[in-house]
Amino acid sequence: MNWKPGIAMMLAAVLCWPAYGAEIKVLGSVVVQGILRDGIIPEFERETGNKVVAEFAGNAIVRQRIEQGETFDLVILGPPSAIDDLAKSGVIAANARAPFGRASLGMSVRSGAPKPDISTVAAFKTTLQSVKSVAMTDPKTGGIPAVYLLKLAGEKLGMRDEFQSKLYPTKAGEVGSAVAEGRAEIGIEGIPEIVTENGVALVGPLPDEVQLRADFAIGVSARSKEPEAARQLLKFLSSPKGIEAIKARGMEPGL
Repeated sequence: MNWKPGIAMMLAAVLCWPAYGAEIKVLGSVVVQGILRDGIIPEFERETGNKVVAEFAGNAIVRQRIEQGETFDLVILGPPSAIDDLAKSGVIAANARAPFGRASLGMSVRSGAPKPDISTVAAFKTTLQSVKSVAMTDPKTGGIPAVYLLKLAGEKLGMRDEFQSKLYPTKAGEVGSAVAEGRAEIGIEGIPEIVTENGVALVGPLPDEVQLRADFAIGVSARSKEPEAARQLLKFLSSPKGIEAIKARGMEPGL
């Protein structure tokens, strides 16, 4: 049969077009939400034809959901020992783990608002004393930074009661919106959350002497329905493109 060149080329394109890809369910800490949604997931989906369905919550909630038997394909969780524990219990597949990155705590203000000085511990304390409200994830629901800051305020800054009176507790992932909407004057959370949130600006990281850094790791479920696609995403997260996306959104990659 003599096909016209145009028809032959069109048929070849159709035959080479990737089939509808796998759907990968990802569970992750809210700290990495913006990194995945803004940079990594769209690029991965374009390159592979796979679809990523991601859900984010606080670390404690993510781990609780997994321990209660929720199915997933890949998880990003902190600290890395949590991934190790899940691997020991058979939830995470063998040889399917990798470091993701490290997040530092930062302070945010509403976009356009003056940025206070937090360059030293003394300046940081003065800023906390001068503001009316500080948005942080509710310590009662696993907000580790708030638990840490309450302890720090008492032991090192000498203002626990004062700080607690200013604390504006939010749900996980809603610190930025509280600041952007003016419900809180400043926010303290992971820098990756701040730089990927609309309506807020990063003041800077907390001083090194009072800084809290959190490491995160990746694991593929041993019961994944799409193990090959999940491992493909794991590899992509550790690739130069993935690392660049992580760095561009306020996290130190691959530690």
